[in-house]
Amino acid sequence: MMKCIFIAGLVIMFAASCAEDDTTKPADASSPYSGRFDITYQIFDGNCILGLTPDGASDITIQGDAITFGSMKGPWLEGEKRGYGRYAFGAQCPDHNPPAFCANCITSSFELAFASADSFSGTYGIGYTYHDCRADSCHRRYAITGKRVK
Repeated sequence: MMKCIFIAGLVIMFAASCAEDDTTKPADASSPYSGRFDITYQIFDGNCILGLTPDGASDITIQGDAITFGSMKGPWLEGEKRGYGRYAFGAQCPDHNPPAFCANCITSSFELAFASADSFSGTYGIGYTYHDCRADSCHRRYAITGKRVK
C-alpha cells in the first residue's frame, strides 16, 4: 500500500511540473522575454537581391543586460523591453577607414521591442560593404514580428 501511495505521489508531482509552464521560456534565462519565437520578415528597404527567405523559428536569449538573437549580440534594456545588436561575418571587416586593401564586410543587425513576453516587433538588416573592390555595396532591411512558439 505504501509503495502505491509513493508511486501515485510521483505521478502527481510529474504531472504538476509538466502543467506548470507549457511555453518555451528557458528555466535558466534571467528574463521572461527569452525563448523560441516564430518570426516573419517583410522587406521594406534595400538595393540587394538576396535569395533569402528568413521566416521561421529562432531563439532569443536574454541574460542580464545582454540579448542574443541568432549570432547577433547587443545590449538589452529591461526597463524598456527592447534590445538591439549586430554581428560582422568573418575577418574581412576592416577596422580602419579607408582600408588599404580590397575587403568585403557582411554585417547583420537587429532592433526588437517586446509588446509582451510572448511577442515583439522590430527590424532586421543585412549589409554587404565593399572597400576598394570595384563593387557596389548593398543592404536589405526587413520589418519583423515574432510570436513565442508554444
